[in-house]
Amino acid sequence: MHVDPVGTQQIRGDVAAECDAAWLDRSIYFVVKTWKGAEAEYYQKTGWHSLNLTTHGGTALTGAKVGGELLYEGLDEPGSLTFIPAHVDRHGWAKATDMRLIGLYFHPHVAERLCDADLADIAPRINDKDPLVQVCLAQLADELRAGEIPDLALMEQTLALVIRRLLTRKPKIDLPRTREEQLGSSVLRQITDYVDANLAHKISLSGLAALADMPVFRFARAFKASTGVAPYQYILRRRVRCAEHLLANTETPISEIAFATGFSSQAHLTTAFKRYAGQAPRAYRQSLRR
Repeated sequence: MHVDPVGTQQIRGDVAAECDAAWLDRSIYFVVKTWKGAEAEYYQKTGWHSLNLTTHGGTALTGAKVGGELLYEGLDEPGSLTFIPAHVDRHGWAKATDMRLIGLYFHPHVAERLCDADLADIAPRINDKDPLVQVCLAQLADELRAGEIPDLALMEQTLALVIRRLLTRKPKIDLPRTREEQLGSSVLRQITDYVDANLAHKISLSGLAALADMPVFRFARAFKASTGVAPYQYILRRRVRCAEHLLANTETPISEIAFATGFSSQAHLTTAFKRYAGQAPRAYRQSLRR
């Protein structure tokens, strides 16, 4: 499914992508971009749900029509969050624009798979605020700008949280309730065995949820209640533990250990290893041989 999820016609102003990444055949697309111009204008209509967060800078004036109706006129500033459901057109314009934005675009079937949710009838939100979503998206952007593509499991976990935040703003919605606070012992063992057997490969949150026969958002809560950590954190810790074993018992180069344990690069391994083991992989190996 190689389709441009942005679907934006830039009429005035300059837009440039600083970094981007895609997952699940581009059904999830994440981009950090800049938008500049004394007079800026665009038109957007896409089959993807779109979420945009202003992280730096702003405008002297911002206006937006959604579905042909004026929905917003005011300022754009850091923390401004905009959500537009799929297939809804947006016409926006701005004055004195100089800003950095995060864009998150995801196909409706992703929302269905992660949260069993239909976002089509959620009202558009223009320059709203949601500090939790802001922090989550900013963390992904920081990782991407540092040259690391966030793991699929982390992307799915973050997106599931974002979707749930959007759903809580939907009037009169009956949210699915968690039937179980914790996973059964046999299911938990199946999940942890699967993780250990697939550390060298991409592990998706939706794949783990499927093993438990649960929607992703419910599985993530039940897994954390059962283990004390979120699924992505558990996967990361198991990868670090496996790397510790290889560092201590083999002469395998650290770069090869990184890929053998599912990290995207040696730098990615080093960052995670420092977080959980307290020192860099090379220092850890050297400390065992003194």
